[in-house]
Amino acid sequence: MDSFGRSAAIASFVVVYLLGSAAAAAPDEGERVPEGAAVAATPATDEAAAAAAAPAEVTATETKTETETAAAAPAPHAAAPAAAKHALGATIALNQDSFFGFYPTIAGSYALRPRLHLAFYGILWTTPSFSFNAGGGGLWTEVGLGVDALLLDDKLSIRPQLGVLSGTLLSGSATPLVGEGVVPNLTVHYGGQVAEAEFYMGYYLAVRGDRQNDFIHYWANAGLKPLGFTRGAWASFWSVGMHWEHLRLQRTVGGEASDIYKWLGGYTQFTLPVGFALRFSGGADFGGAARGEFYKAAVVKSF
Repeated sequence: MDSFGRSAAIASFVVVYLLGSAAAAAPDEGERVPEGAAVAATPATDEAAAAAAAPAEVTATETKTETETAAAAPAPHAAAPAAAKHALGATIALNQDSFFGFYPTIAGSYALRPRLHLAFYGILWTTPSFSFNAGGGGLWTEVGLGVDALLLDDKLSIRPQLGVLSGTLLSGSATPLVGEGVVPNLTVHYGGQVAEAEFYMGYYLAVRGDRQNDFIHYWANAGLKPLGFTRGAWASFWSVGMHWEHLRLQRTVGGEASDIYKWLGGYTQFTLPVGFALRFSGGADFGGAARGEFYKAAVVKSF
């Protein structure tokens, strides 16, 4: 593991520890309670107060938050739902792009506190060249765990996670290995009424076998919701923006580091308040072994 990889892993653990410590030290008094638990957590000693609070509770239940809507972003490590209003949440995404092929993802969250969630995810990579002897056996499999901290009225999500890889791509092993590598990763997502943005970075580190390959994968995108400017939050279902993505072979035994691709293009996304989203991105590849064009699509459903 090179110095950059060690630093990335240490930084990921430090961020997770600090966020968890901050949440544990925060006072419970005055905090918002996740929906679904609010009625049970509120003593019904004052009938008038309970009656006055009831309409607001129903409204909150029926209306998705901005972060909930924006959380349908199709990024593999950003798929964990950022719905601060619910104790439990899950997202399933069907992703496909011109390099990785088809890779479904599933992610979930559990509210430890109103603004701090336990986050977990899994990616089922189906790319044949990532598998044992490139024959489809021992497919690359990724699972991870972390936390999701919500800020700015739940519009900003900061999610450090640590993933574990099983297969042969990182290790270079002749047979599939469990836990052949780890991927400390960080996702920062903002979703508001008129704007959205996201940053992701993951460092894929080989830890078993011959430790053949290490990779760096990161992207950044930002966009606007044109109808949100004039028609309010209900019209923020459509967004357009720019997408940049870079995949680099950072280290390989017997070879040199190299860029695999550098993508730059645009995207459009439609997000419905029922937790369904569709995004399509496309553009040019400005670096790597095979320059040309790229495309990627995702269909996402949150529960």
